Amino acid sequence: MMAPSKRTAFRRDLCLASEAVQSSVAPSCAAAANNHWKRWVEFCGQLEMPPIALNSTDNFDVIPFLQVFAQRYRTGELAPSGWPVRARTVEDAICAISQTMATVAKDPRLTTTGKQDFCISCLWRSWKRIDSPPNHVKPIPLRVLRQLVQMAHDLNSPQALAFADMIVLAFFFLLRPGEYTGTLSQTTPSCLRDIQLFVNPIRIDHLHTPQHSLASATFATLEFTNQKNSVRGEVIGLGRTDDTLLCPVGALGWRILHLCSQGAPPDTPLGAYYLNGTLTRVSPTMISSTLQATVATFNSNELGFTARDVSARSLRAGGGHGTSLRWH
Repeated sequence: MMAPSKRTAFRRDLCLASEAVQSSVAPSCAAAANNHWKRWVEFCGQLEMPPIALNSTDNFDVIPFLQVFAQRYRTGELAPSGWPVRARTVEDAICAISQTMATVAKDPRLTTTGKQDFCISCLWRSWKRIDSPPNHVKPIPLRVLRQLVQMAHDLNSPQALAFADMIVLAFFFLLRPGEYTGTLSQTTPSCLRDIQLFVNPIRIDHLHTPQHSLASATFATLEFTNQKNSVRGEVIGLGRTDDTLLCPVGALGWRILHLCSQGAPPDTPLGAYYLNGTLTRVSPTMISSTLQATVATFNSNELGFTARDVSARSLRAGGGHGTSLRWH
């Protein structure tokens, strides 16, 4: 038996380690995993089976229970929406449940050789053959972006200009929504302090420089302090383009000018704007709505997609088109 003092110390360190593991998961993913576990507990309660003990006895096969749970989740009986779901959604639910079990016993999906159980893997393959292809977001064409930015400049409102600037930055820097908007994710959105501006080889102090110096910048870098892929401190640099509307350096200059004119501190997110003295964060929903409203002004037959096919994630998907613009 472990001495009481050692047992207390062990529990304390285990709690700290568990908190560290929990903090490594995005809040939305952690909430989804907790909900999956709650449904599993309810499912086991209906069968009068303890959810963890099912997996703690070597001579008890938990796979049939996971299969039944998966089948009912697939048909919508156990799914949160109450509607049938895709194979990948069910697979994610079973993965979350199995990982929770693995914290106190073993992962029930894995065999003694560490491979996924044959019945479970065959179940996923069978359902994926039946499912229709996933509906991926469509990349945004340059002419849609150009019209969006032009409309924002015509309106000349802090909100419209903030949306347009962040859309241009997301397009050219291939940003995920969490890197340029306010979202509940592991990614830290870019701030004023993450920017560096250059006039040819000379770096300028973008937080204390006059407007004409910002307008003369020829190159800009953006540092990513924390990304979804866990790479920290990555720096990406882009030069000025010949297009006055679609230019990452110009968009950064307008963001700096607006935020610094309001006395914003260096840790202010670029995806924010002041309106009547109040700072408002740009959200993915705002970006998606702006993109969809612009796409709706085009003929869907010309674009090959409709407004429903685009969202804030379309900018990263379409960013490769930016290579068609000529740089200084």
